[in-house]
Amino acid sequence: METDCVIQKAHEQQLERLRYQAKLAEWQFNQVDPNNRLVASELAKRWQSTLQELKQAQAFLL
Repeated sequence: METDCVIQKAHEQQLERLRYQAKLAEWQFNQVDPNNRLVASELAKRWQSTLQELKQAQAFLL
């Protein structure tokens, strides 16, 4: 029983970390100069990747 609680807590912490990373990636994307297309493109990829990781983690817990 205690092991289950520890595992659940670890999953919740992972979700919280991924949510934070997704918000940070969104913020970074929104801060970039639109004229700097290469940087904007890379930040968009990172943001999408982070959102995908978050989605997968949420699906795993359901």
